Amino acid sequence: MLTITKNQHLSQILRLAMCAAVSIPSFWYPFYIACKFAEYDHRMGSIAFGFGFPFLILAAYFSISTLNKLIHGLKSFPAHRRYIMCFIGVILAAPSVLGVFTAIINMAVMFLYLLIYCCRELLF
Repeated sequence: MLTITKNQHLSQILRLAMCAAVSIPSFWYPFYIACKFAEYDHRMGSIAFGFGFPFLILAAYFSISTLNKLIHGLKSFPAHRRYIMCFIGVILAAPSVLGVFTAIINMAVMFLYLLIYCCRELLF
């Protein structure tokens, strides 16, 4: 694992912050623009998913693995410090993980729109 500082737990928190810093401009900002300036055929949404989704997947993978290592590494710490560090880790991992869930739900909705459109064209 990439070590940023000599303190292992601080290094993991900084790694989670870097994953959040990657996922916000690569996915959340284009997703915001796609929703704000939506076209009838979701052109901007496909651009956001096409360019930002690979970076989001990598950031989510690194966030989940780093959060897992952080939680398992804090077992010897006092309870109050462990809870604070875990809370900070979950907050920093949230942009990446929630971005993946948002992308999956948005793709499912777009697929349903496409299915409804095709059925309407075939029936009428």
